[in-house]
Order: sequence, then C-alpha cells, then structure tokens
Amino acid sequence: METFEQINRHALMQLIEKLPYKDFKHAVLLFSKMEKLDFNEELSLITAIDFQRRLERLGVNDTCPSCGSDQYTIHAIRKEIKRYRCKDCGKTYTLFSGTVLEKTKWHWDIWVRFLELTIHGYSLKDIQSTLETEFDCTNINHKTVFLWRHKLIYVLAQMSKIKLTNYVHMDGITIRESQKGSRALVNYKNLKLERKPRTGRLSIKKEASDVAYTTIATAVDSSGHCICNVIGMGDGEPEDIFNALKHYLEDDSNTISPSSNKQKTQNTMTEPCEKALLAFDYFKELNVTGMSSSDMSLKLHADIQKFICQDMANVSTKYLEDYLGFFTYMRNWRIDHGRCPLSKNDIESIFIDIIKSGINYSKKRSFASL
Repeated sequence: METFEQINRHALMQLIEKLPYKDFKHAVLLFSKMEKLDFNEELSLITAIDFQRRLERLGVNDTCPSCGSDQYTIHAIRKEIKRYRCKDCGKTYTLFSGTVLEKTKWHWDIWVRFLELTIHGYSLKDIQSTLETEFDCTNINHKTVFLWRHKLIYVLAQMSKIKLTNYVHMDGITIRESQKGSRALVNYKNLKLERKPRTGRLSIKKEASDVAYTTIATAVDSSGHCICNVIGMGDGEPEDIFNALKHYLEDDSNTISPSSNKQKTQNTMTEPCEKALLAFDYFKELNVTGMSSSDMSLKLHADIQKFICQDMANVSTKYLEDYLGFFTYMRNWRIDHGRCPLSKNDIESIFIDIIKSGINYSKKRSFASL
C-alpha cells in the first residue's frame, strides 16, 4: 500500500514530467520543503522515476536484455525503481540495464543537451561550462564529461554499421598515429626505441624514421552512405581493405577498388559504375548533380581528414575506431535526412535510438594489443 508521501510524489510526477529542467527542479525543491525531505535525494529519486516512465513508454527492455524472453515478473521495487526477474534465465534487470543510462540517471533534458553539444563538436571544457551554467551541474568534472561523451560516441559508432547497396567504391586512407593524452608513449616503428612527444611539423627525415601510420578502410555506395573501419598499423593491401568491409555489403552490391584496378563482385552484377547520383543533395556545396565513385571516395577521405585532424584536434589512435564510427553515423544521418541534426526533435530522436539500441559502453582493449 502506498504511503501518503508516495501518493504526493506520484501526483507531483503527473504535473512536472513535461516541464523544462529548471521548472522541474524548482517544483521538486518546493515539494521537498513541504514534505520535509532532503532535496538532493528527492531530486535524484524523482529524476529516476521520471526516466523510468519515459523508458516504459518507449518500450525499452520490454524483453530480457540477457536472453530476449518476454516472460518476466517484478522481482523487487527499491526507491520506486522496479527490478524485473526473467522467468527463463532467472537474471534480474531494470529498465536502465544495458543502456547508456545505467548508473548515470541524470535528467532527460541534460542528456539531450549533452548529446547536442557532442554532435556539434564542443570541447570538453565548453560542455562542462554549458552544463554548469544551464543546469547547475556543479558536481561534474573533466573526467566525467569525457566518459559521458565517449559513452555516446561509442554507441553511435556501433550504430553506424549499416549495409551498403548498389555500386560500392572501396579505398584506403592513412592517418598518422597519435597517443594524445597518453603518458607512457610507445614507438610503433621500433618498440625498442623511445617515443618522444611530437610538437609542430616534422622534417621529412624525422617523419620517415619516427612516425607510424594507421590504415583506414573506407567504402561509399551510390547513395552516398559510407563505412569506415580501422585495419591496423602500416600500409593496407587492397585485399585487406576488401576483407575488412565485405561484411557490410548487400548481396547485390558491386565493388570497385581503384587501388588494385580489379573489380570484385557479389552475386551476378558485373557492370562498373560511371556516375553515382546522390539520393540527397549532400554535395550541393560543390555545385554538382552527380559524382563519380572515385570523386565520392576522395570527398569522404577529405571529410575524414578534416574531422580527425581539425575538428577534433587529433584523436588518440586507441579511440580512432570509435570516433570514425561516430563520424560515419553523423554523415549517414545527414544523407538520410538531407540536413544536419539541428533541432531539439532531431537530437531527441537520435537519443531515443541510442537508448533503444541496447548498446552500452564497455572497456575495450587498447590499439597496441590489436
């Protein structure tokens, strides 16, 4: 049976669930004073309950995250957060389990704003400052912001793995390896030698003897959608590029590799592509109505170079695959919608896709172990 305090809290939830965060927070403050409750604890509790209601409406974890069974029962309710038990595998879970929200139950508006700042390329310092100014998030630091951002980038990177169709142009690009943020530097050209920090531009002789490069396999189809995968250190052969990307081809896809001047086909299609017309006007800044497959590949390479080396001010090689996946997701999203995600509705739709994906950030092995 519900207590009077719980009844009042549920009545409050009906009134404030659609309010902006500042008004939401003010209403919780008034409620906590009226009920003589600790404000911070009550804000955390009501925020979690609000999120739980949103997840229920979205159908998140309506089946067991472990085995996929839809046979479950309510196992326990702690601080009004429901924990379910799967009748088939016996494991317990909440609606937050296996999502980016697990163990970080911030308000919906804060998450959406954080995702917006991440997508628009704000620095960690600017993100932290914005959250402190707009949401009074005084209990976050630089490390927290980095982990939050990498959570979102990692999930979007996993969501970027799509199937390419029709004519697909494969190629490779090399990026200078980076150990940005690392204290123990490794010389990948010669593991026995010391790797000194690099500053500024290197001489040709120094670069040839000291700099290692990472090979990225890229593929772009006739609609403009792309896939980017890190192969590893050193130069990649055409066969390595094809093997790294062949899993992302539809059965009727036709691949063209200019590096080998050989055409690898799937199924029965054998005709090469002379012109690839774009489904959306993604390249309208170039004032063209169509681009050849090699032109699209070159444009993709230029976009990658700009994103890694300029927009992100270089990316540590151990995180390169995640950031490339993030880049790929946003580029493909722009192709699909014909615009950048600028409105709050666009950002919220991406955030909902992130939650529904069931992908959560997990620690990965370092690039050096690949």
